[in-house]
Amino acid sequence: MNEIPNLPLRKILGIDILPGNSPQKGKNTRYAYALLIDGKIRKRGEGVSFKDLADIVTSYKVDAIALDNIYEIGSNSEEIISRLQKMEYIPRIIQVNLIQGKLYKLENLALTLNLEGGKPSPLKSAEICALLAYHGVGSEVLLFENETKIVISKGRNVSQGGMSKERYRRNIELMILRLTKEVKEILDRHRIDYDLYARKAESGLERSAFIVYAPRGRLYGLVKKRKTQDVQVNIQPISKGTVEFIPLGEKSVKRYTPNRYLIMGVDPGISTGVAVLDINRRLLSLITRRWLSRNQLIREVSNLGRVLVVATDVSPPPVYVKKLASSLNAILYVPEHDLTINEKKELVSIFIGEQKYPLKIHDTHQRDALAAALKAYNHYASKMDKVESELKRLELDIPSAEVKALVVRGYSTHDAIRSVSEKYLLPETLPTLTYHKEKKISPDEVTKTVRRLVDELAKLRRMNEKLTYEKKDLELKLLETEEALQKILSIQGIEFRKTKLYESLLKRIEGLEQDKEKLKEDIETLKLNFQRLKDYFKKYIEGELLVVYPLEVFNKKEVTNKKVIVSLENNINVDYLREKLMKTKPKAVIIGSNISQEIRSVIEKAQVPVLLKNKLHLIKIDDYYLVDRDQFEVEYRKAYEKIVSEEEELESKIRKILDDYRRRRIKELDGARRV
Repeated sequence: MNEIPNLPLRKILGIDILPGNSPQKGKNTRYAYALLIDGKIRKRGEGVSFKDLADIVTSYKVDAIALDNIYEIGSNSEEIISRLQKMEYIPRIIQVNLIQGKLYKLENLALTLNLEGGKPSPLKSAEICALLAYHGVGSEVLLFENETKIVISKGRNVSQGGMSKERYRRNIELMILRLTKEVKEILDRHRIDYDLYARKAESGLERSAFIVYAPRGRLYGLVKKRKTQDVQVNIQPISKGTVEFIPLGEKSVKRYTPNRYLIMGVDPGISTGVAVLDINRRLLSLITRRWLSRNQLIREVSNLGRVLVVATDVSPPPVYVKKLASSLNAILYVPEHDLTINEKKELVSIFIGEQKYPLKIHDTHQRDALAAALKAYNHYASKMDKVESELKRLELDIPSAEVKALVVRGYSTHDAIRSVSEKYLLPETLPTLTYHKEKKISPDEVTKTVRRLVDELAKLRRMNEKLTYEKKDLELKLLETEEALQKILSIQGIEFRKTKLYESLLKRIEGLEQDKEKLKEDIETLKLNFQRLKDYFKKYIEGELLVVYPLEVFNKKEVTNKKVIVSLENNINVDYLREKLMKTKPKAVIIGSNISQEIRSVIEKAQVPVLLKNKLHLIKIDDYYLVDRDQFEVEYRKAYEKIVSEEEELESKIRKILDDYRRRRIKELDGARRV
């Protein structure tokens, strides 16, 4: 997206072409102008050329040129850009009669501001244009990037012969090198981002070029144009190549970015090669472009999708590629070593052989860029194949490209699938789930719980949507009824109010109002239940709540934990209970006050702690309960210590009986010996 400076316009030059003049007819186009400064016309005139207008702009440092047709400057976009590039000082261009993409007549806009009536003269039109722009009316014409090209080159051909020619050439090369260093130091000192391209020569530089990531106005007073017999420094804003309009006051031109992930190989230089693959290894773009700035490349590739990886064929990577990856927030792929020509040829040759249609590589820049992209893809291929197989195994209907993108960014396959599943399978309002490894919750148990809760949430959402739709339908019917009633009343008069129809309508309205209020209450109740369910779910995942399974319907295969908590709601057959306890081996049984002492004794004899339901705060969800972990642990500890105590007491009694028996037996044996 292209950022637009949202600064107040103090100095505005309004212009209008004189009758009988047109850029299409030649270069001697004449204009009327009006210079507005701080809301007042300070200077006006007629019959001036565009060069005269450029001199006024430079002399007064004009903020903007305001007009009612951009093609009054030139007959086409190329001519407009060429004329503006030659200006010493380039202002903003405002077309005042283009508002939100719609063209208006200048005289109609003038009437809205009480500026003029009827068709204005060219001079008056220039004043109106300046005033409209001052009041923020119109659209800014975007012709240039926020980038500037600085080219340092020799001033003329070296035509002298012999030793003098060689000496002169060396001097020129040294001068270009010195000027290049000066410009580089200035840009570095003012922290202005740039890319530098230079063509080396024997004694210095033959030519150098800077792509500066700043508008032309930022360089005024820092880097100056120069043209001598020996060297020249040419400074030009970089054109967009097209004409774009943005309403005054808006900050940027918004662009659509397809939801597609890309791997981009780049071979930078004066001619830059670019190859773009999607995450499934399909070639989307293969180009070579001279003086391709990073911003231009970013804008073009954004039309294809989101860049996930930026790749190069050399190590260490060029500065251009590093900055490009940083700007795109993409992963920078650098091979372990510079790819050899044979390696690049092999990568590209295999790829071309796999294509259904002929693919032609036009130059080495394209070859190197494509080789870099393919090398990067191969680096991540095994991880992306694992994603495909895992999604197929789990039968999850989620975008595989998003999962692959997360895996490439460093996620594990499991975490990537979970993250994308939460986005597409869980409701948008659910909080991000975090799994604590120390809780040792098995993935299968979590998956089953998530699916069950997701189903419940989906039912609630569908019910909520249905009630909302019914509410809107009732409100619409109510509105229609009220409108119909008003029409009838206006036609029939006051007497109609006494009729039974009127009373019937009133009752119907009252009924609808009651239904509406009830629906509101139902929706609020659903919202509260929905929020409460989310809170319980979060606490369960974080280990603050534990699941209590009903013993009557509990199946050990449903849960992977060795020890579970079960509840017993009603008295059941004793033999069946013993069998259930043997199979499930629960950690504890929570019983109600209605459970008989016989049942309780069977549980205790099975060495299972018994907890009373009225001592715990249980949260019922369908046939299951949730219980606070801390509260459960307190009651469980008491019950468990009771079992241990009773067991120790029983052991003590048995030991005492054995000791008594042993003493008695010894006495009997001693008596027998004496006899």
